[in-house]
Amino acid sequence: MRELVFQIEYDHGADPVMDVFIEQPELRARSLACHASLRGVWRLDWITGPPAAVETLEDVFLDDEHCNDCLRTPGCTASPTYDVVSETAGGKVIYTSRTETDRCSSIPRLAREWLEGGLLFQATRSHDSYEWHVLMQRGDAVGQLTDAIQRSLGMQRRFDLRYLGEVTERERHLLTGPPLPYEQRLALERAVETGYYETPRETTLEELAADLEVPRSTLSYRLRRAEARLVRAFAAPLGDAPSSD
Repeated sequence: MRELVFQIEYDHGADPVMDVFIEQPELRARSLACHASLRGVWRLDWITGPPAAVETLEDVFLDDEHCNDCLRTPGCTASPTYDVVSETAGGKVIYTSRTETDRCSSIPRLAREWLEGGLLFQATRSHDSYEWHVLMQRGDAVGQLTDAIQRSLGMQRRFDLRYLGEVTERERHLLTGPPLPYEQRLALERAVETGYYETPRETTLEELAADLEVPRSTLSYRLRRAEARLVRAFAAPLGDAPSSD
């Protein structure tokens, strides 16, 4: 199996969904998508972030006046169906079923046009970045696909090819369930940024808790839960999914 990895960077104003990520830098979204038919796409999006930011994104995401995944929205007549599968204070899981026409320039539709066999798409969105991983049986026409993507981008989007080759070890947990809950992710990211995991440590748990404005015991619990989930994911046999708590 082959893997194609690329990133698209967006200027503000290029896409209403990506505008929310740019305006709300603590938002994250991870998705899995596949073709249900020649023109139909099924997709799951795991969205995490501050509750107000998640609600703002949901309002834009569920607006069927535009195609969430199209590189050129005008003229696309995709017919999306949305369903909020689950929701918590800091996250939502949204299911999308979409039927596209040839006027839609989404990554899945362009990939179906140029690549043969079954395709699986994994993507992450944060800040101004939309990174795609495309898993495919063969990559004979990857050059034509990337050319087609770049022709569709317009002036406010930039394409960066990251990797093309055999599936790497990092993809072994592609299907291991939802990402970390927002509070755990924020705690872990801030701990890494401030040097909590350096040797020797560059900050203390008390200082980190004060920075995040949470009790020390709360921060310790969140870090332990995040660390436990990551360790289980690392040690799990291929195909096993760790719990999301």
